[in-house]
Amino acid sequence: MEKIPQEHDEDYDKALGQYRMKLNGLLYPLRIYGQGHYVDSVIEELVTLGVQLHLKLSGVDIPYEINDLHW
Repeated sequence: MEKIPQEHDEDYDKALGQYRMKLNGLLYPLRIYGQGHYVDSVIEELVTLGVQLHLKLSGVDIPYEINDLHW
């Protein structure tokens, strides 16, 4: 599969950082119960899926991918 080159600028990095922080805040209660490793893995997968969804909605047709999570 061909990777889509992305230009990283300050706005893009800031938006992804804020998205990660919001996801972390939403999933924080799971950390209290010792699920921190899973939360970190899930946040990265959600960010990846969010970027793929954005590309799809922007007209870039790429298949969705989910990394193998080792629970």
